[in-house]
Amino acid sequence: MKKILCLISLSFTMIIGILTCEIKAMDKTKYPTVRELLNSGDLDLRELSMAEPLSLEDTIAASISIYTNPKLKISSGASLGHSWIVIKNYNQTRTYGTYSTQANKSFTMGTFGNKGYNGIWYNVESAERSNIVASDTFYLKTAIMGDKISTFRNSIASYNYWNVGQNCAYFASNMWNKAGGSKISVNTIETPASLASKIKEKSGYKTGISDVDFVNASKSVSHY
Repeated sequence: MKKILCLISLSFTMIIGILTCEIKAMDKTKYPTVRELLNSGDLDLRELSMAEPLSLEDTIAASISIYTNPKLKISSGASLGHSWIVIKNYNQTRTYGTYSTQANKSFTMGTFGNKGYNGIWYNVESAERSNIVASDTFYLKTAIMGDKISTFRNSIASYNYWNVGQNCAYFASNMWNKAGGSKISVNTIETPASLASKIKEKSGYKTGISDVDFVNASKSVSHY
């Protein structure tokens, strides 16, 4: 009887071990590697502002860009500027907040308090891109690693609001920090102008609105 129990226990352990190895193998192939994205032309390492260097075998689920324009007047809002993020989603369909996007598609997210719904809106900035002055717009881009994407997506609901202090710049800064790139300090009261100063302190920041992820972002406007 003891031998039978030992054999059952050993078999069960072997099965669990096999399943664990299979799950780990699946996890490794769940997201594209840096090498694969470089080879496909979907990634340019020169564009990224990373907290730590990437290896070719690191996995990436998405990229995020943080934008700010201290002079932008958007959607009939006050001309105190606006800040937002652009997401490029890789590999598979995912939902960000209430917005579902397919693989290799990009979209924008920003918060508003003057559009009838106070909170997160999708693709307002991309729909109004032609009204944005490139020389007044500053941005950074980084990768959202495979082990960070769940935390990033789960945190979106926590920032689905807008008020004078915790506004579009506050939202964009916090979402950027959730992605795991080089951190941006967040004030209790944040503004697009203060965010512009912080972005320009980082190496790799750029001016303009011609980045391909923003240019190709969906223009289908909706809110959370």
